[in-house]
Amino acid sequence: QGCPHFPGVCMENEELSLGVCYKKCALLTEGAFPIRTTAWWCCQAQPCSFFNSKFVHMVLPCEGFDVAGSQEGQGCPHFPGVCMENEELSLGVCYKKCALLTEGAFPIRTTAWWCCQAQPCSFFNSKFVHMVLPCEGFDVAGSQEGQGCPHFP
Repeated sequence: QGCPHFPGVCMENEELSLGVCYKKCALLTEGAFPIRTTAWWCCQAQPCSFFNSKFVHMVLPCEGFDVAGSQEGQGCPHFPGVCMENEELSLGVCYKKCALLTEGAFPIRTTAWWCCQAQPCSFFNSKFVHMVLPCEGFDVAGSQEGQGCPHFP
């Protein structure tokens, strides 16, 4: 869970499907449809068919069954690997946790440069740090040697 960078590893509440980590179908469907077939389909048993599957229509990416596990903030699915204990995964990249960068005031990361107090994130409950150079402000990793550039898990 907090161990740095083990390639090919999804979090314990995620499953690997087509090379990407998604929240487990069993958790998303309370056990009723535990087998993932695509980003938007989960089924009850093999062989999967239209009659024993549940489909969540994809209006926007990173919603419905197309989400990462709760440890990753249920954001977008991501490639395998984990971030360090003081980092969070956002859009497939490990950043230093917004909660640490803002002393708990803005704990929810939305982009490399934005942290929010609560969801839904808006202009009124967020903090933006203008970035002139890469690897500054909120756009940093939680490396042990100091704040380096964000990285893939």
